Amino acid sequence: MDETFPVRTPWGAERMTREGMRKFLASVSPQGLNYVYHVLNVHMMDHQDFEAACDHFGVRHLLVEITDSEVCGEMAARRAREEPPSTGPLPIMMEVLGREEADARIAIYNRRVAEAEAKMAAPAPA
Repeated sequence: MDETFPVRTPWGAERMTREGMRKFLASVSPQGLNYVYHVLNVHMMDHQDFEAACDHFGVRHLLVEITDSEVCGEMAARRAREEPPSTGPLPIMMEVLGREEADARIAIYNRRVAEAEAKMAAPAPA
């Protein structure tokens, strides 16, 4: 069984796993930190416990802020490259943004996560 970390809710504790947190954050973080905390509020999860779970599992880098200006820039760059829109299913609630904005947000999120993970994997300078 995977290691778990408790995140308090009014009815007890949600037992979070590393993989569960990665999936959750990949589905909500492309909409920005405000949306992440909105979802935590909807699920009545304690913010400090959630952040502690992120630290415990080493996934804090998955909490990514994405600004509207970054999204506009990414959409313009994708148009300039004549990049076709994705055709697969979008994470929950991303369909309300429209395919172009959702694709841009997901691309920014994936790039930020890849950069953070590459930096974490790089050997420390001697």
